[in-house]
Amino acid sequence: MRSDQLTGDQLEALKAKVRPMLRYARGLQGRMEAEKFPPEDSVRLATIAAGDALQDLLTELHYLSVDPGSAGKPS
Repeated sequence: MRSDQLTGDQLEALKAKVRPMLRYARGLQGRMEAEKFPPEDSVRLATIAAGDALQDLLTELHYLSVDPGSAGKPS
């Protein structure tokens, strides 16, 4: 199977699972910033990377769930 073979229901289910993880990662990042974690802190950097990866995943799932050219990637 390839990602372009996922059904609309499968894509929606994946997005529903990824969104809370992304919110958690971004919230954790915000709490680390508020607590003055140093910019070079390894856990802070990993948290940012995880949030970025989840955002990329959610974006790809979105592009797969809409008609080409309608909301994102060109047809």
